[in-house]
Amino acid sequence: MAIPQHLSEKYLMVKQRSGYPLIPIPHLVLFPDNILPLSALTGLSEENLKKAYKGLLKFGVVSRMPSRSGADILAGFGTEATVSALIKLPDGETGALLKGGARFILQSAVKNDFGYTGSVTFAKDLPCKKTLQVQAEIKAMKSLTLQMLQHQTSLPQEVSAQILSQDDPVILCNLVVPFLSLSLKDKLKLLGNFNFPDRLRQVVQALGKELQLLQLSGRIQGQVREGLHETLKKNFLREQMHLIRKELGEAGDSAEDELSLLKKELLEKTLPESVRESVTKELNRLTTIPPSSPEYSIALSWLGWIRDLPWSDPSSTAEADSVKSPEDASEILNAHHAGLTKVKERILEFIAVIQHKGRVSGQILLLAGPPGIGKTSLGKSIATALGRPYVRVSLGGVRDEAEIRGHRKTYVSAMPGKIIQAMKRAGSCRAVVLLDEIDKLGRDGAQDLSSALLEVLDPEQNSSFMDHYLGLPYDLSEVLFIATANNTYQMSIPLLDRMEQIDLQGYTEAEKLEIAQKHLIPRQKESLSLNHDSFMLHDEAVLAMIRQYTRESGVRQLNRQIEKIGRKIVMDILKARLAKTSRTPCTIGAEDLSRFLGRPVWTEESHHNSLPPGVAVGLAYTSIGGDVLYIESRRNHSPGGKSGLTLTGSLGQVMQESAQAVFSFLQSCHLPGIEAREIAESQVHIHLPAGATPKDGPSAGIALLCAMASLFSGHPLREGLAMTGEITLRGQVLPVGGIREKLLAAHRYGRKIIILPRANWRDLEEIPQDVLDEMTLYPVESMTDALKISGAISTNKSDDIPDPEVFTGFCQDKNPDSAMIYH
Repeated sequence: MAIPQHLSEKYLMVKQRSGYPLIPIPHLVLFPDNILPLSALTGLSEENLKKAYKGLLKFGVVSRMPSRSGADILAGFGTEATVSALIKLPDGETGALLKGGARFILQSAVKNDFGYTGSVTFAKDLPCKKTLQVQAEIKAMKSLTLQMLQHQTSLPQEVSAQILSQDDPVILCNLVVPFLSLSLKDKLKLLGNFNFPDRLRQVVQALGKELQLLQLSGRIQGQVREGLHETLKKNFLREQMHLIRKELGEAGDSAEDELSLLKKELLEKTLPESVRESVTKELNRLTTIPPSSPEYSIALSWLGWIRDLPWSDPSSTAEADSVKSPEDASEILNAHHAGLTKVKERILEFIAVIQHKGRVSGQILLLAGPPGIGKTSLGKSIATALGRPYVRVSLGGVRDEAEIRGHRKTYVSAMPGKIIQAMKRAGSCRAVVLLDEIDKLGRDGAQDLSSALLEVLDPEQNSSFMDHYLGLPYDLSEVLFIATANNTYQMSIPLLDRMEQIDLQGYTEAEKLEIAQKHLIPRQKESLSLNHDSFMLHDEAVLAMIRQYTRESGVRQLNRQIEKIGRKIVMDILKARLAKTSRTPCTIGAEDLSRFLGRPVWTEESHHNSLPPGVAVGLAYTSIGGDVLYIESRRNHSPGGKSGLTLTGSLGQVMQESAQAVFSFLQSCHLPGIEAREIAESQVHIHLPAGATPKDGPSAGIALLCAMASLFSGHPLREGLAMTGEITLRGQVLPVGGIREKLLAAHRYGRKIIILPRANWRDLEEIPQDVLDEMTLYPVESMTDALKISGAISTNKSDDIPDPEVFTGFCQDKNPDSAMIYH
């Protein structure tokens, strides 16, 4: 126990007592001549209370002050107390009314069963002269006390009467102090002050301050009541406290501190003039809203978003300096991506224009291609080359326009849309924002979400983009938007019109091998905390993985297979460590893959065996790249019946029409080995496997033709043959799209003999030369030539079969007026 002493003045000692009973009272001070009601007195039994009430027992009352350590801290001053009345409480306990008597100074105290006993010195005030100053202060105290009582309507009438009837200034001073708004420390200082003139001066000052507070409170109550709405009545007391603290210049609560900090940050931030006006208006309105009101948190959150968003970039003048040179940008692209030569050229042109102009030229790039070919990483590389912050926005599965343009802030838990959220994460209004999977925006009958992006991606409009939550124009004109998509066929035409599409084609085996050795394998070793020499993958092993485990346009599945091998290596390392044996680094060849990856998913035989009559292999271009498409046909003889065509395998309308055109062509043409009568009496069933996958498009026309012709002629098609091309009823073969992806798919599946439209011959420039060297290409213009080359119909003259052609590129004749020719 500790006893702090605040005695700095002299006093007149009356007497000393040792072993004097003491009752500690938490947070309260008993002044002489005052009545203090207490419900419980620690250490005083009911018997002792009765003794004290009869005057047989006297004790002192001291204040017990709060302590962080939990130990009792008693005040250094106290007051002798007598029990003036006993009170029977509702819970059966006995309370008491204590009356303060003489003051004493506590020298020491010891805790016991009674409570405390201590050594005390009773004292009284020093003698003082009634100077004019003292008399004036006594008069002022009485006057201020009278005014205070007029404002203190909550005081009991008998208490007010007792104070007003008192003429002794010392007693009046003691009676007034408990009703002043003083801290426990200040009250104890007054109790321990034995210099009456000085104590009187302190009481008069406190009375003056109290009277000012009461008068101000009365004014505030009048002001608040005038404009008080029914819904704000419960916040009336809190509003009073807020205004009182503001008038006194005292520190506010945490809500006020947060608002002050937010206001300071907003005033220091560079904002457009229209935005600054809205912010100023909202800040002024916020000061009139109680912090407990839901509207307060909504306004505070809105201002926080305004503060956190980048509205201007001080580095705008140095925009061109932060852009890498074309040579440096080329190194960045080549370091992270293999192949994609034409794509890189277009990106370098784009970067060069930005460097030349010093700002974004208003173009929005759309990187379209199958999964796993590096569209997202290309966006990162562009940001690195431009020296701009990069942020990715995933649009896959977004089904509500509010996710793009935000909710209005009046809604509960409202937030800005994905575009504004991305700008906050980027921290710069000159960021690179990647709109990932833009082709997978959700569509329903109520709204087309692609239209919500039109304002974002239109250079003529995005300088004043309006997010519903902000409700203010936001400038997106300096943002470089890059979108990615797998399939653009289902995308909105107006949205596509605002973007420049760059098609990313699938990788060849050589490119995949380079990517695996330079990027994927080192990355997986680092991810699994493996040493560089923990395992080695031969090129033959990687090629075997590409051909037998991961037939795809990109390298995502290849990366997963490499990770699977790495996990097996980690298991071997842990087993060797537990067995306390050494493990030598392993070199994995093609023959070792089955131990790590299991049996191959595709075998060489599965796509190289000969096919029966009526089966053809077409080439398709899907959202995940190129693929082979098996077309199967069967016929049932209908003797006197009607011919007919049944199509199964989830075929779309265009593919069904192609099959009908083939059936009509075969019925009307006289082809060697095919009897028109047999066709007229046959029910033909065409089926495309993988029936759960929808299939559509005109490019399967040649494959449908050859499959049906092979069915009726009984001749199987050439081994290793694949084909693509649209057909007409006149027997022509028309060009199709996706030639690069289709030929790369044929190469992956071992289909090295290709029939394609002659009009697509120039598209072979996009095919790597090493792939073309392994293929035999037949460009055709007529359906009859396609049937002859495929072997679907028999021919007696070998010179009727067109010869394969070798693509060597295009050259220009010396005559400037000559057309482009091929060799």
